[in-house]
Amino acid sequence: MALFELHLVNAIHNGVESYKQDIAAFRALFFGVSEETLNSWHQELLDNSPNFRTGTATGVEQFPMVLVLSGAETVDQRFLDNFASRDSDAQSTSVYFVSETAQVHVLTKHPDLTRVLHVICRAAFEQARQGFLQNGYHNVSYQGSDALTVEERLSAEEMGVYMRRLNFSAASPVKIPLEVSAEPAATRDELNILVLAEDQKSATNVTGGVAVETP
Repeated sequence: MALFELHLVNAIHNGVESYKQDIAAFRALFFGVSEETLNSWHQELLDNSPNFRTGTATGVEQFPMVLVLSGAETVDQRFLDNFASRDSDAQSTSVYFVSETAQVHVLTKHPDLTRVLHVICRAAFEQARQGFLQNGYHNVSYQGSDALTVEERLSAEEMGVYMRRLNFSAASPVKIPLEVSAEPAATRDELNILVLAEDQKSATNVTGGVAVETP
């Protein structure tokens, strides 16, 4: 697992807290619902503030709960031998791009609160999306929500729990500063390949063409 689930749970937590404090912004997320009902839903959110956790958190939280689980990671793009660059201090870096997925599970004891948290989680993510992009992610998106299977729905009903499952994805670069011994051989300092103009000479007096320079 990488970092996306940690950033996602923080973004959603901050967004939910913001909508708890701003009833006008809360109402703006819903259409076709009376103001009286929206006021009731907002009060229910205030009275039943959800617990936020990742799948690796220890302990048992009480419902309502917003649980963020890390999903698959795939490699999308590689440079030649993963070598990206060398900085002014001669530190080389290996880079490749990955895509990550994460699921947000909303679990409550009341269907309306599950509905409300589903809508707010989507909105909280959108409020945070530019922050994701400004802090190193190249793409982040909401991928929709899954229907529960019959077995999941029946199990949840037995426990008196109402569930929704939302899907998110992100793409980001993985940057790994390399030790000299880990660098690809063709990029090490001791092997610098120079292409010279035909009227130039290298330090070893090779005229034009390609020369291999050693320190």
